[in-house]
Amino acid sequence: MDILQIIVLGLVQAITEWLPLSSKTMDTILYKDIFHGSPESVISVLLFLHLGTLAAAALYFRKEIIALAREFLSAPANVERHSNGRIGFLASALVFTGVVGGPILLIERFVLPTLDGSTLLSLMGAGLVLTGFLLTSQHHHKWRTAGSVGWKDGMLTGAL
Repeated sequence: MDILQIIVLGLVQAITEWLPLSSKTMDTILYKDIFHGSPESVISVLLFLHLGTLAAAALYFRKEIIALAREFLSAPANVERHSNGRIGFLASALVFTGVVGGPILLIERFVLPTLDGSTLLSLMGAGLVLTGFLLTSQHHHKWRTAGSVGWKDGMLTGAL
């Protein structure tokens, strides 16, 4: 990849990560079909791009991250308090994202590179349609506050 392709991939990642569509799919299509990148390196490129997103999100949400750290450090042994609040939600969401995402990453790493481009794009397209359906079907539900969530909500969120 040349520097222009890296910049374009970074911009696409930065823009699409905050929109209700799959930045991973957009970056994959751009990398494989426009820039003719190798299927074997797609996962590595995507992980690298998402590290940039992680850094940007951490910088943007630094006040919230510091507040959560202070909240936890004010009573680190109070498991009940933390499990029924934002910390329990975030911790269980993180764990269950790994529990579900780890095997998916392994499948992606070993199975998807053996698929041809049209099958891979069909799977990504189906994922985009499912994401769109899930996002639009939630408009009539009542929003909850951060104080009303707990570890059970985090488990479901992380698994999804």
